[in-house]
Amino acid sequence: MVSQTDIVRRLDRLQGNPEGGNDFYSQAQGDERVPGAKAPRAREFMNPRIIEVDEDAPVREIRLVMLRHRVHRVLVTRGDQIVGIVTTMDLLRVP
Repeated sequence: MVSQTDIVRRLDRLQGNPEGGNDFYSQAQGDERVPGAKAPRAREFMNPRIIEVDEDAPVREIRLVMLRHRVHRVLVTRGDQIVGIVTTMDLLRVP
């Protein structure tokens, strides 16, 4: 999975800003790479740690999974198929 946070962190490292400072949306204006660097690939940005929940998982469980793993999104599965994604923004909409 590749998230906005993964991209911003990678851009910061490439540009020598380990403390951060890149804004994802300002970087989205064009092809913002380090001069002379080869075009990055998804594998360079992705987080290989996959966190998933079953599609029948209660919202409370999803919240706990996100807190425990310190992630802002989880894949939703039905058996071995990915059927969706739940984000923290989705959870904020739950009454």
